[in-house]
Amino acid sequence: MNRGISFLSVVVPTYNEEENVEQLHSGLALALSKLGLPYEVIYVDDSSTDSTFGKLERIYKDDDRVKVIRHRRNLGQTEALVTGFKNAKGDVIVTIDADLQHDPADIGKLLEQILQGADAVIGWRTNRRESFLTRTIPSRLANFLGRTLLGVEIHDFGCGLKAYGAECIRDIIVEGEGHLFLPAAVAARGYKVVEVKISDRVRGSGSSKFGLNMMRRQVLDLIFFWFLVRYWRRPLHFFGTIGIVLMVLGLIAGVVQLLRFVFLNPTTLMTPLLLMATFLVLIGIQFISLGLLFEVEMRPHARVFDTRPAIILSHE
Repeated sequence: MNRGISFLSVVVPTYNEEENVEQLHSGLALALSKLGLPYEVIYVDDSSTDSTFGKLERIYKDDDRVKVIRHRRNLGQTEALVTGFKNAKGDVIVTIDADLQHDPADIGKLLEQILQGADAVIGWRTNRRESFLTRTIPSRLANFLGRTLLGVEIHDFGCGLKAYGAECIRDIIVEGEGHLFLPAAVAARGYKVVEVKISDRVRGSGSSKFGLNMMRRQVLDLIFFWFLVRYWRRPLHFFGTIGIVLMVLGLIAGVVQLLRFVFLNPTTLMTPLLLMATFLVLIGIQFISLGLLFEVEMRPHARVFDTRPAIILSHE
């Protein structure tokens, strides 16, 4: 079903991008003016320690379509995006990084897919302009794991250029590095997610925020999202299955030891095999109990994956 775009919001998270934001805004203003759509640009400064915010203030004074929001402390890119989503007025929301690696002219490619009925469009950088060993290989591995675990055919989870129908993400809950896997959350809610090939440019001034610590956080958040995607409705099915398997193994070990005691060695009942059987049964019970706790505790998080509201055609 085709859709129109009445108002466009562009959300730009920034952190220590003092040498890039002015050039980025010039590119955005040029590209957005060619689209012929009413728009706003929302810069969310994540408590930069350089002059980024000061330059954003000047951009705000010169352009009445600009909104600037500053976090009082550094909360991370995911929180910056969520802040932008909450303050966006558009029925379509585009996100773009501030490091100049994305060409604002590619926004039009994403919007074409939105107009054709897609609910979310993800940029796919096919010709990466980064170090092959330190960025390309880790990125390909992370994207492979993301596609495999989350079950969505997305080749570039890390691309910051994305477009969403506002209804897809207005009330979504993401934490940590969860913005990378937001397309998977949108797809799990029943929305249509597609990819578009875009250009990739060399980063502007400043240094990349990517490092081993961020990679560690991304992997852990990927595991968390995998768990939510697969078991958000019934976490007991995950923990309970493990618990039942452990209990069955423990019971089998207990029966084997009982038979050995009755028919082979009636003088010794307490053996390492019986201790292992008892241990497995107890651990199995704990896994099942953990699953029950998750059934209760995961309900707020599960709102990430609330299914898409039904589409109703009615003359009433």
